[in-house]
Amino acid sequence: MSIWRKYNGALIPTTPPHIEVNTDNITQKLKDEKAFFARWTSDFDQEEKSEFWYVICDKKMSLSGYSRNTRSKINRGNKKLYVKKISKTFIIENAYNVYKKAFKRYEAISSPKRKEVFKNSLKNLEGTWDFWAVFLKENNQIVGYSQNKIIDNYCDYSTIKFDPDFLKFYSSYVLYFQMNQYYLNQNSFKYVNIGARSLLHKTNTQQYLIEKFNFRKAYCNLHLEYRSSLKIIVKILYRCKYLFKFLKWNFLFNKIYGLLLHEEIKRTFSLRLLKNIKPVIVIGAARSGTHLIASTIRENIDCIYLNEINDLWKKRFPFLTLDEIEKDKITQSKLIKIRKDFSNLLKNKEFHPFLLEKTASNCLRLDLVQKVFPNAKFIHILRDGRDVAVSTRKKYFGDIRKISSQDTSTISSKNRFINFFEEISHKIRNGLTPLMFISNSIRYLRMSLVILGFKKRDFWGPRFKGYRKLYKSISLIELASEQWRYSVLSILEFIKKNPENTILTIKYEDLVKDPDKQILKIINFILENNISTHKSVNHNIQTRGFKNWKDVLTTKEVRIVEKRIYSLLKDLKYE
Repeated sequence: MSIWRKYNGALIPTTPPHIEVNTDNITQKLKDEKAFFARWTSDFDQEEKSEFWYVICDKKMSLSGYSRNTRSKINRGNKKLYVKKISKTFIIENAYNVYKKAFKRYEAISSPKRKEVFKNSLKNLEGTWDFWAVFLKENNQIVGYSQNKIIDNYCDYSTIKFDPDFLKFYSSYVLYFQMNQYYLNQNSFKYVNIGARSLLHKTNTQQYLIEKFNFRKAYCNLHLEYRSSLKIIVKILYRCKYLFKFLKWNFLFNKIYGLLLHEEIKRTFSLRLLKNIKPVIVIGAARSGTHLIASTIRENIDCIYLNEINDLWKKRFPFLTLDEIEKDKITQSKLIKIRKDFSNLLKNKEFHPFLLEKTASNCLRLDLVQKVFPNAKFIHILRDGRDVAVSTRKKYFGDIRKISSQDTSTISSKNRFINFFEEISHKIRNGLTPLMFISNSIRYLRMSLVILGFKKRDFWGPRFKGYRKLYKSISLIELASEQWRYSVLSILEFIKKNPENTILTIKYEDLVKDPDKQILKIINFILENNISTHKSVNHNIQTRGFKNWKDVLTTKEVRIVEKRIYSLLKDLKYE
């Protein structure tokens, strides 16, 4: 028997929720079955609470174990009613009136099936099923029934209907009690299941069973896989999902709203990503190639990519003018809040096994980064400080290009304005708060004027101790050299304190000389396995045409730069 069945255009498992399903070929299965999406769960009955669950009972209980109120209603129900297992044929021939009348108390827009459809759906059931019914003692009239799917020692209370006119005789109490006694007490089933969390239909049944019959929530993770054509549609519709809430009177819109609610729950699992995801942090002095290496990694591993989110990292330090964050300022309370900030940022993103993060200023606060992501791996990109100084000086003058070493063309005003609005939008999406904007308003104003071309220059990049004083007192090329030196020393100090298997250093020069070899080295480090050296990798790294610092710096500038950083260059084997 197939582990998947098609239901209302979706593929759902035929197996119990405690059995993990194999989803290796789910994309092809969707195509073969012409289904819109597949839904399944994992990590059934996990300790951590989640937004999706099944309501189950796995506890053997005698009548005396229930509350006084529940015992009383079971006993009163037994005076007028009786329960017994019956055949599928009996249900087919006698249960339709109960089924139809049960819809009277539903708030959902769905309506009962026609009698022939009802009968055929029962006749075509696959697998093993039990059927139970509740009868009036005085005339043997059926007033409720249940059809239960049986798989080994698991029972799913699949469909239960009650005639609302006889609920006053406690028909639900006697039926649930007798079935629980049979499956749990007499036959020692693993558990009985009343179903998953109900999203579209307001029902009190699950809460009723939790309160009266010791059912409980078995938390799990929800997964959805869409056909490729539907993925884009869901992303678009999700942005206006609450509009469909007011259109639920329409059957189609109601179904769409239900799907979007499932999508919303699936995305909430991003709130726990920091425990389940594997962080990869790209570090390096600004203009060392962090953007190049991060964008290349992104092309080769399945990841969520967060690029230059300095405002998010500093959100909990709104009045701090530097990017350095000292240890005594990193309190447990702030760490919890920062992790929550990341969770909120990730909650609307689809799950991927890796989180790739690149923020150049992190080189000055690596202790904070590691405490937020204690299981992170770090990719350190190192580049000749003289080349970095040349590139950084361009940024001081408002160069908006990510990679500018091959491009000497003038930046148009139009591109500057586009970049400015993209930069503002990016900051707002990634952590910039009104308080941060107000407390750093002068800096943001200067930055904006330089980007737009209205101001000739200003400091750019990681803000280290004393940077403002140096900006006013030394040349920009020397300042850029000091920025590189300060950043690299901070990273090297961090590397000394941490195990080798958590940090990989790649030289920028090696990367552009032999991209395939270095990228494979990086991927192997991240994935912790040995990828074949013949495996092709994706990249757009150019290996020639870059300007060298020797082509740009004057003799005087070379002396100024090397006076400040020559010792470190020598230690790093840059001559």
